[in-house]
This record gives sequence, structure tokens and C-alpha cells, in this order.
Amino acid sequence: MIRPDPFPQGGYRLAAVFIATAWLVFCWPWLGGGQIIPHDAKNHFYPMVRFLALAWHSGESPFWSPYHFGGFPMVADPQSVIFTPSFWPAVLAGPAPSMRLVDAIHLLHLLVMGLAILGFARLRGWRVEAGAAAAICFMLSGALTVRLEHLLMTVSMMWLAVCLWRLEAVLTHGGIWRGIAFGVALGLMLIDRNHVAYLAAWFLGFYWLSRSWPGSGQMVPLRNQTPVILGGITALCLAAIPILLLLQLAEISNRPSFDYEGASLQSLHPAALATLFMVDIFGPLDRAGAYWGPASHAWGGQFFVHRGMLHGYVGALALVLILWHGIGAGRLWRREALVFTLLAILFLIYALGHYTPVFEWLYDTVPGIDLFRRPADALFLFGASAALLTGALMNDMLRAPSRLSPVGSLAVLVLTISGAVFVGLLGAKQGHLADLGLPAARALAYSAILLALLIMAVRVRGTLQRSLLAAILLISAVDLITAHSNIRLNASLPQFYDQLETPAAYDHIAHLAALSKATDPSGAPWRVETIGLGASSQNIGQAAGIEALLGYNPIRLRAFDSLIAPKHQNNASANRRFGTAMTSYDSVMADQLGLRYIMTGKPVEKIDRTLPQDALQEVAVIPYLDQNFHLYENRDAKPRAVLLPATGSGATPGPQPRITRYTNVVVEVSAECTSPCRLVLHDFAYPGWTATANGVPVPLVIQDGLFRAVDLSVGQNEVTFTFSPLALENLQAALIGVLGGEGTP
Repeated sequence: MIRPDPFPQGGYRLAAVFIATAWLVFCWPWLGGGQIIPHDAKNHFYPMVRFLALAWHSGESPFWSPYHFGGFPMVADPQSVIFTPSFWPAVLAGPAPSMRLVDAIHLLHLLVMGLAILGFARLRGWRVEAGAAAAICFMLSGALTVRLEHLLMTVSMMWLAVCLWRLEAVLTHGGIWRGIAFGVALGLMLIDRNHVAYLAAWFLGFYWLSRSWPGSGQMVPLRNQTPVILGGITALCLAAIPILLLLQLAEISNRPSFDYEGASLQSLHPAALATLFMVDIFGPLDRAGAYWGPASHAWGGQFFVHRGMLHGYVGALALVLILWHGIGAGRLWRREALVFTLLAILFLIYALGHYTPVFEWLYDTVPGIDLFRRPADALFLFGASAALLTGALMNDMLRAPSRLSPVGSLAVLVLTISGAVFVGLLGAKQGHLADLGLPAARALAYSAILLALLIMAVRVRGTLQRSLLAAILLISAVDLITAHSNIRLNASLPQFYDQLETPAAYDHIAHLAALSKATDPSGAPWRVETIGLGASSQNIGQAAGIEALLGYNPIRLRAFDSLIAPKHQNNASANRRFGTAMTSYDSVMADQLGLRYIMTGKPVEKIDRTLPQDALQEVAVIPYLDQNFHLYENRDAKPRAVLLPATGSGATPGPQPRITRYTNVVVEVSAECTSPCRLVLHDFAYPGWTATANGVPVPLVIQDGLFRAVDLSVGQNEVTFTFSPLALENLQAALIGVLGGEGTP
């Protein structure tokens, strides 16, 4: 018998309050407890927000940053947050938004996704308790919350939830404006251009097919499909240019695509499947040095996967409902749950990567997979699928209770025993069998309590049932909050990152900033390099407005990667890899770059072992915490703008050029040529940069495989270099290049 929902419309308002309360409790360590979201959220994304804010409030364009890897096209970088409007309030708040403000906005995305899932459940006609369960599991799932450091993936998951809600609204009610709203959400999801957004598009596509398939029993009227198509067009209009600019960057970057080995490198180790039903199976998430699972030394070899990328816990409620009602009662394959069952299986197999043959087939068959690495990212989408499956099963259980079948009961028994044996063998093999006691007890306690309450809830009605279901939701929230809130992987004290927020308060950064304000003979700031100063200093140039040669970013220009700093060089450690042109700090390329100052975490001779003794001058030793930073000066550094003979040899064809204006996207140079000459600006060439001489467009030449240059005639020349990535000519060239032509140089 189908049981009616005992809650009136106000039940969903009460559920929204519950979700907001659970969110607030989860987020309190950051909002009121003094913690900040660490790792990449600060080392990489926070400096990006700072740069965008500084550019906005100083009237500069954020499309090009001179402070990142010697010059970088931020407009094409998917991690620059330029096209992420949910972070614009932090940018508009002031030129130096605080870490806490950025974190608060970041965490708000979780609340929005929870409320959006509740809205989806309401449109689907689910019981309010089922909608609340899905929302809690969705916004507090393990992959999402343990990996809060990956800020834009949180954003993509929020837009996935909003897209699903608005897509269901269109499919249910139709309407042009609903279609446009769905399209805007879809466009904003795709615009962040990351692996999770790509897989989220899969999710939405499969869900739309499940609602539109003739045999699904949920046929959508044809008139309601038209707004969906309109939404797709809207999304394409919003995301097309950012995606095109990213593909243009990828084409000339160090990672235009990944071969199968590179794409599958960071796969979910099968042993990590144990995290689906035990939180701390491989050691407490909130304590350093306790981890013994895959990717740790205990396993030997190199898995190249961070612990946070191997955590898939979605909660004991999800586990109990999938086993008891889904498998035991055979409800996984009913139409309401079927699509989420299939999506959960798909994304789990995808996450396993090279551990199954499926990923290689997908890699060879499906366009776009070769643009990304780390199959384990699919755990985000597995968590979303499992959360929605939880809601669908709870709704089915409450509306049409059913008994366990003999086959289903046997399957549950076999799976439970197999899981216990699997976990026991893992612990025994690694010598940690005794350490499984507390995680196992936790899992058993939550599962047993929730199962008992669920069994009672389906046998009663009215106020008692509502009370039991409220208890189930509360316990489920407590389970996920205590598992994932304020742990070492997503929470840290702010002092480890304070130098990014208040760089002028730190002597070594203030010293560098002061030196970088001095200009070379052409009138441009000197460049600096920091190496071995620690993870939080990697993108200090972005945060402090210092023209830094190195930084932290997985993507950089291929010429830079080859000539200056190869093999994904970052500057956290003092392991400096030199390129084919910049073979040392004592090299022609280092001088051409105007690299005047180098600050190191240990003596430079231990970093550059080919460096002649007197090539650099040590000008300061600056104490920082328990170490000393060394500051060196390269007095052979050359000006940013120089004149070369047009023939390539001979006397200098004129006096030193002067830079009369230097901004992020416009550089004006005054050059007097006594003979035909070439003006070389030692800034990096990139599509979208154009040049004029005396107001007339002139061809831009790439000098030494890296720098911008123009050929000039005799006389006084006023040269302007302008970065116009959104110009029609550049977009056309980018499109031709993406389609396989020769549009992008």
C-alpha cells in the first residue's frame, strides 16, 4: 500500500532548517572556531582570488598576470576564478580579501547544494525525510568534504545539484524561463572546466536520458524537452569562450592531453573501497602520521594518490539502505532508484581507473577523458549518486514497504561477510589488524542503530514514525559531521598561511616586495624567484604583487616548461630543475628574464650545483621560524626591453628603449632606432598579444622561442603591446587551432 506523505508543505521548510543547521554545525570549526581550509585552497586558490581582487580594485585587467610564472594567461586558466561568479563577492569586498571570507563563501556552496537537492526531491514527489537524507549525504559526503582544498570542485558539485534541481523543474513543468535557468546553471558548472564538471555533465546527461527514455515509465512530454534544448544552448553560449580559451592554452601548454598512463595514474586503489563503509579504516583522518592505507610507505611502490582522494564514505545510512532495502528487498533496480544505481556503479568503476579494463576502453572511446588526470576524482560523482540513491530508496521504503526476499537476504549476508573478510585481510596483510577495532565498532554501531530505527519506522505511522525518521536524520548527520568535519585533511590553523593574507608583515616577503619595486634601465620591475621557502610561499607573487618567475600551477606554457623549469617544477622544495635554455642561475636566459633576485630556503650552491662561486651576490640572510632564507642578487640581469640589430649581429641599433607604461595587459615602449632593428620585450609571447608601432599594427615575432618582439624601422617608434584574448581574431584563431588547423601560433 502506498502511504501518503504525513508532512504538509511546511515539512520541506522544516527540512531546509534542519539542513542549514547540520551545515552550520559541520562548518563551525571554520566559521567560528578559528580554523581555515588548508593545502591547495590556500597555496593555490587563495592567491588567485587575491590577484583578481587586486586587479579589480586597482583598475587593472585580470586576464594576464605578470606575477605568476613570469607572466601567465589567467583568462584561460580554469583555476583562476575569473569566471566563477560565486567568489566575486570576495573580490568585490576589497583588494585583499581575508582567508576567512574566502572560506566562508567556499563553505556556503555546501549549503546551496544541500538545499538544491532538497528542491529536487520535492519536485520528484519524495517524502520530505527522503529528500533531507539525500541532501545531507550529498553535501557531507566523504570525497567532497575531505577534499575541500579543491575549491573549484566544490563549486562544480554545487552547480551539479542546482542543475539537477532545475532540470527536473523543466522536465516536470516545462517553461522557457525554467529552461533558461537550467542553462545558466549548466553553463556556470561547465565554465570552471575541471574533471568534476566534466563528469557532472555525464551525470546530467544520463539522468536526462533516464527521464526521456520511452520505456522508463517517466516519459516527459515533448513540449517540455524544448526548454531543455534551449537550456543547452544557453549553457553553450555562457561556457563556449572560456572553454575555447582553455583549449587554446592546453594546445601550447605542458599538458595538451594525457596519454593513457598519465590519465590513469591516480586511480582509486581497490583497497580504498573499504572506506565506503568504514571511516577510519586506514587510521584516523584527524591525526597526522597514522595513515597505513594505499599510497603510504606500508604498501611500497608509488601510487601517486593523496589520501584524501581515496576516501568515499557517504554515511552509514546510505550503506544500510543500499544493503537492506536496495539489495535485500530488490529495490535497487526499480525505476526511481535505477538511474542512481547505474550512475554509482559507473562512477565507481571510472574511479578505479587502470585497476579495471573499463577505464582504458572509456579513454579510447569517449572524447574529453584524455584532457584530465586522476580517475579518483569520480568519487565526487559516486558520492552524489549514492546520496541520491539513498533518498530514492528511503522514499520507496516509506511509501511502499517491502520484505526482504530469500535471494536478497542471501546476497546481503554474502556481501556483509565478504566485506568483513576483505577488511580483515587488509589489516592482517599490513600488520594493522588490531587497529581495525575502533573503526569497525563505529561502523557497526551506526549501522545497527540506523537499521533498527528504519525497521521500526516502516512499521508505525503518524507522530511516532516522524519522530523515528527525525532521529534517523539526526544520527546520519552526526555520523557524517563527526567523520568529516575539522580533520587534518580539511582544517588547519591559519598561522601556517598568514603570509599569504598579510605578506607585508613578514620580513622576507616585505624585503622582496621592496626590491621588486625597483625598475631596470628600461623601466620595468625586476623579476624574482623564490625556491624552497615552503608550500605556502609558492604563489606569494600572486598574493603580494611580486613578479615571480616560479609558482604553483599544474598547467604552464610548454616553452616555459622546456626552456626554464621542466617537469612540473614548483618552488615549495629546493629541488630546482633547470631547462634547456636556463641551465643555471648563471645563464643567458636567466639574465634575459631580468631575474635580479633569488630567495632560497638553503644556500644557493646546494640548489644550483653548477653555479660559479661569484655568479650571485648574497645580500641578506633573513630568519623565518626555525630556518634562514638566503637572498641573492644577479647583477648581470638584463632590462626587460632591449634593441637588437635587424640582421642579428652588429652594433646596438639605438639607445636603451624606455617602457612608458606597464600594466597587466598593456605595455608601451618608446624606442629610437638608428638602423633597422628588433625590439625585444622579455615578456612571454602568447596568443592574444598584439602589437602596434606608431599606431599601425605590426607582426608579433617570437624571439628565442619565448619572448615578444617586433621589427622596427629607423627613427622614433612608439610601440604598444596589448593582450586582447577576447578579440574576434584571437577567438577565430583559437577555434581553428582546436579544430586541427594552424590558428594558434
